[in-house]
Amino acid sequence: MKNPKNTIKKEQLSRYKKAKKRVDLIKSFYGHLFWYVLVNVGIYIVNHVYADQYYLDNWFFINFLTTTLLWGIGVFVHGVQAFKPKLFSLIKSYFALDKDWEERKLRELLKEEKQKETASKTTRHEYE
Repeated sequence: MKNPKNTIKKEQLSRYKKAKKRVDLIKSFYGHLFWYVLVNVGIYIVNHVYADQYYLDNWFFINFLTTTLLWGIGVFVHGVQAFKPKLFSLIKSYFALDKDWEERKLRELLKEEKQKETASKTTRHEYE
C-alpha cells in the first residue's frame, strides 16, 4: 500500500522541478535578449561611426540587418518557448519535431518492413 505522504511529496517535487525548469528558461531568455540588444546596438554604432570613413556603408548595413533579422528570429522563438510553452509545443508538433511523431514514424517504418518481409516470403513460396 502506497503512503499518501510520499505521493504528495513526489507530486510537489515534480511541480517544483517543472517550475524551476520554466524559471531557468525565462532567465536564459532574458540573457539572450540582453546580448541581442547589446550586440545590435554595438553593430549600429560601428555602422554609423566607421562606415563613412572606410567606405563600408553597404557592408555594415547588410551585416546589421542580417544579424538583427536572423538573431531576432531566434530570440522570438526563445521567447515563445519561455512564455508560451503550449504554443511552442503546438508549433513543434506542427513541424513534426515532437517525441510522439518519432514514435509514430518508427512504428510506421517497422510496419512497412514487416509487410515487405511478409510479401517477400509469400513471393518465394509462390515460385517454389
